[in-house]
Amino acid sequence: MSDTPLIECRALCKSYEDVAVRVDVLKGLDLRIEAGDMTAVVGVSGVGKTTLLYILGLLERPTGGDVLYEGQNVFDGKTDWELSRFRNEVIGFVFQFHNLIPEFTAVENAMMPAIIAGLGKREAREKAMEALSILGVADRAEHKPGEISGGEQQRVAVARALVMRPRVVLADEPTGNLDVDTAARMHDEFIRLNEELGLTFIVVTHNEALARRMRQVVRLHGGTAGRAA
Repeated sequence: MSDTPLIECRALCKSYEDVAVRVDVLKGLDLRIEAGDMTAVVGVSGVGKTTLLYILGLLERPTGGDVLYEGQNVFDGKTDWELSRFRNEVIGFVFQFHNLIPEFTAVENAMMPAIIAGLGKREAREKAMEALSILGVADRAEHKPGEISGGEQQRVAVARALVMRPRVVLADEPTGNLDVDTAARMHDEFIRLNEELGLTFIVVTHNEALARRMRQVVRLHGGTAGRAA
């Protein structure tokens, strides 16, 4: 185990406040993710799984505590623009609903992170086609989302997450909208991508079959985290 993990949370807190109500979702959570880990985050609905994922993905700022990437406190003194830049270069996202733009083809959807990063269209397209090939959907490159199956749409979404070759992929219920067989094949893809590309995966899931296939399972309870047996 490395002395410096890829990701570390120290005493992480997140609260939301309404006019008269304060809700403490995360309460001093500690978490360590090594490079190349495959981690499932589980727990009952409303326990803070998605909140944790959004903080790890720099989409939300914590109320307290630290988030470190390779020892760097990513929120310390960083502007939203700096966080966005870091997120684009280091983190890939996969969501339950693929969030593909219906008017764009598969390759155009997969190109989006590269375009946002400022790459030219030719280079962005090359990277997108490479990612689509890795996911086995290069033959669907010129099809729009409505012209391909749900499983193929999710593969395009995963290709989009990989196009900038991130260090870590954060997935929020990535197979929750798929049938059992298609979900199982997507699980296989995550394992393959981890083994072949060395990608680190952090997956929020209610799917016990997927959780059991991950190298570590972190269970959220009462705003903190523990390793599940």
